[in-house]
Amino acid sequence: MKNTPIKKIPRKNFNESNKVSRDYSSYNRKKKNIFPILFLLVAVLVLSTATAGIWQLLDKTPYIEPRVSSNPSSSTSSSQENSASDSASDSASSESTEQVKFGLVPETEWQRNKYFNDAVFVGDSITDGIKLYDIMSNATVLSHTGININNIMTKAVISENGTEITIVDKLATLSPKKIYVMMGANSMGLDKENFIKYYKVLIEKIMQLHPESIIYVQSVLPVTKRFEDNRKDFSNTKIDEYNQALLEMCEDMQIYYLNVAEVFKDENGRLPDEASPNDGMHFGPTWYKKWFDYLHSHAIKV
Repeated sequence: MKNTPIKKIPRKNFNESNKVSRDYSSYNRKKKNIFPILFLLVAVLVLSTATAGIWQLLDKTPYIEPRVSSNPSSSTSSSQENSASDSASDSASSESTEQVKFGLVPETEWQRNKYFNDAVFVGDSITDGIKLYDIMSNATVLSHTGININNIMTKAVISENGTEITIVDKLATLSPKKIYVMMGANSMGLDKENFIKYYKVLIEKIMQLHPESIIYVQSVLPVTKRFEDNRKDFSNTKIDEYNQALLEMCEDMQIYYLNVAEVFKDENGRLPDEASPNDGMHFGPTWYKKWFDYLHSHAIKV
């Protein structure tokens, strides 16, 4: 029997086949290694998208519409329009500030006690109670029982180096940033026109002494019904009329008006009897706290 010779496979072909096998195996290993990386990248992308979405929901910053020039081809025109828009915005802001700035002070952000570090309170016996009850010990109080709007400029009631000087003279030696004025019931004997005339003289003098200071005029406070009944020439209706005149004066003189009286009024527009059981006008520390709570929340921030 004739033996058939075994055909040898060329080494070259064998090596090429083996190389293909090795390349395929390497490809499979690389493919398996890529899957975790792709999965990680997808996970990071999803997490980033979700985080951005949540941030947008939580972010309360208002969207500001960008200004667009009506003539995109001209950068000069765009610049001029932006400048004009900025000027208009500044003007509107200024007008808004002016509207809030003078006259009646609305409720504002609460100011801490340190706001009154550089404040001076000017007035009669009602203001004197700030010292008596130690309501705001860091503030300066210039007051005297019985002082009124037509003698505060001339009556010497403050002791200074062994002599007596007026409240206004003492005020001239200080450097307050806020000045609170309350000339109350002692001044109500004047008719409304003279009341405002003397008040203007006082405020003009204060403005001359301290042109950079914030000046607050506080309303005349109400009295009890018993006080009204005993003083036919003195009523809460009259007080309201004088306070309205004070508000108009403040608007004209571009200073601030504080309607403190609203804190003291009951449902009938009077000072409650329990607030002043003795004379119907003066009150105790509980009501001084109400007064200063109002001042804390009606203050021009500087």
